[in-house]
Amino acid sequence: MTQIVNESNFSAYYSSGISNLEVQLGQQVFQLTGQDNQFPVSQELAATLRAAAPGQAQIRLANQDGKLENHLIGYSTIKAWQVIYQADPTP
Repeated sequence: MTQIVNESNFSAYYSSGISNLEVQLGQQVFQLTGQDNQFPVSQELAATLRAAAPGQAQIRLANQDGKLENHLIGYSTIKAWQVIYQADPTP
């Protein structure tokens, strides 16, 4: 199930029960398999997420009904990836 939350200047999407996800960054596509909306992130994907340019990232998921959904990734999320997936994080 996908829910859309609209708050003043942004929209947020929440989907539950997702086990397959595609992340497209430019021409590169990563296919992820997980459970209950949680997906492992490889070192290669982390480096690609860290270097992603705004406006070039999107995800595709299949909801519980099997319907494919495409979502563009927003500027703030891409900027957060640069922090989350730092090359050499300090504890």
